[in-house]
Amino acid sequence: MSKLSVCIIAKNEEANIARALKSVAGVADEMIVVDTGSSDNTVEIAKAAGARVVNHEWQHDFSEARNFALDLATNDWVLQLDADEELYEAQPAQLLRLLSEPGVDAYYCQLVSLTKPDSYKGAVNSRAIRLFRGQKYRYEGIIHEEPRPKDPKSVKPAQWAKLQIIHWGYVDPEMISAKSDRNVSLLEQALTVHPDDFMLHFYLGAELMNSQEYGDAATSFQRAESLRPAEATAHQAHIALKLCECLGFAERYDEGLKCGEQAVAAFPDYRDLVYILAELYLLSGRTDEALAYYQRCADMQTVPRRYLRARDNLDKLAQKKVREITS
Repeated sequence: MSKLSVCIIAKNEEANIARALKSVAGVADEMIVVDTGSSDNTVEIAKAAGARVVNHEWQHDFSEARNFALDLATNDWVLQLDADEELYEAQPAQLLRLLSEPGVDAYYCQLVSLTKPDSYKGAVNSRAIRLFRGQKYRYEGIIHEEPRPKDPKSVKPAQWAKLQIIHWGYVDPEMISAKSDRNVSLLEQALTVHPDDFMLHFYLGAELMNSQEYGDAATSFQRAESLRPAEATAHQAHIALKLCECLGFAERYDEGLKCGEQAVAAFPDYRDLVYILAELYLLSGRTDEALAYYQRCADMQTVPRRYLRARDNLDKLAQKKVREITS
């Protein structure tokens, strides 16, 4: 029978670690917390929750810490959580079915990033491989790390699992700012080694946005798009979305509208892009065009799974905008 190890890396997460461990206590055969230098009560709380805690010196490399945790796992399957996340209402029987599925080596999970305390309104949905056979994967990237197959020819393509992971890290603006400062430094370091990595430029843009440095963020997103491989179409849509958002915050509306129109023409079923284009028209004072795009967004109840990010309830929010404009 397949068993599950849950791996978490943490530092000064006393406010979050108990919630994360409680969410998996009923389904995990083993809970491992790699602590990278906490000065608060993270270690004591994790031990009290039943986790095996191992201290590990921080090497300024998230993949190094993740892989250290993987090497500690004693079970075939690993579920990776961040300390500020929780597995949502998973049942032992559900996990057992996933782990017992023949010919599957990894699963995509749905990540639900909350943007408001204790509310799913406005949550942002994305996807990531979080459940996988630990000995077949290693993490890559010093930041925004991802599990990659050791031997791509020997693993099956990842499947979808009906598992939700709730991320609380975007609820606290002060925490976002502190993490962004750290992340910008790590990304700039990584770019000295891999200057043409389009995803590093994208991640840098996202962190600069979090720090409200919108001009520099726009430059990073534009650089990411210029380096993007042609086959990375899902990333094309995501880059365009972030660039449009950034240009809006920077009040560079003409550039944002041009970018948004081109992106919506390429991805007409991506609701998030339609909504941000409506916002840009409204901010530009072009109410008729804004109304048309809000109405189009209001009629889009779902977002195809191929898109990397989707914000919840944008159709309902667009309906509200239509009512406000037409009242």
